[in-house]
Amino acid sequence: IEPVVLESGLVRYGWPSPDPNLSFLHEAVPETLALTAVGDGEWLLLAATLVNEESPGWLPVTVGNYRLIHSGDVKIYENLDVLPRALLINEWQWAADMQTSAEMMAADGFNVRETAVLIQPPDLFLPQPAVAADQAGQAEIVLYRPEEVIVRTDSTDDSFLLLTDAYYPGWEVTIDDEPGRIFQADGMFRAVFVPVGSHEVVFAYKGVSYTIGRLISLVGLLIWLVLGVSLFGLERLRMVRM
Repeated sequence: IEPVVLESGLVRYGWPSPDPNLSFLHEAVPETLALTAVGDGEWLLLAATLVNEESPGWLPVTVGNYRLIHSGDVKIYENLDVLPRALLINEWQWAADMQTSAEMMAADGFNVRETAVLIQPPDLFLPQPAVAADQAGQAEIVLYRPEEVIVRTDSTDDSFLLLTDAYYPGWEVTIDDEPGRIFQADGMFRAVFVPVGSHEVVFAYKGVSYTIGRLISLVGLLIWLVLGVSLFGLERLRMVRM
């Protein structure tokens, strides 16, 4: 059966008919199928589902380390290779811009679990460890709120704490109550240099828009309080006159 494009990004292929000259050990299985791309350009296989048109039945075939957690009109897969939200990294490189960072991360052998790419000039003295530690240390998120994240770290070497939240202006960081610096890492994440030992790292959002919003809310609350007290006083005065 020729491949049929059902809709954008969705293509149907026919399952090969069994070859009577081959034993059951050579039956078609997903790992042995070779698909031909439809149309121009390159194709990337993200997911596949086996459908039995003769009887209502289907079987999802996952590509990569995924686990099906919901099945229905929409299928949801959990990525089991996802990075933790916070981790310590012992090796780092410097990139001048986003394009250079992407090229460095796409290089063969690059491991995002072991190396961070920082998109800022190395104007601080942040030497690489002479010998990388056997273990990168531990990072534990003890508090996670929209405007505040607290991480406790423990390592035997100088490291970078990588927080896989978006790098965005307005965020500040302290390390053991001392001001620190947030670096843009791996394209869009936040990274903070932490020395050897145990530390408490606090990320806090103090952007201008957030501060203005809080002031507006406070002013609004004060206005309502003044109006409430005034109305209450007028009502009591009216009751006394009656």
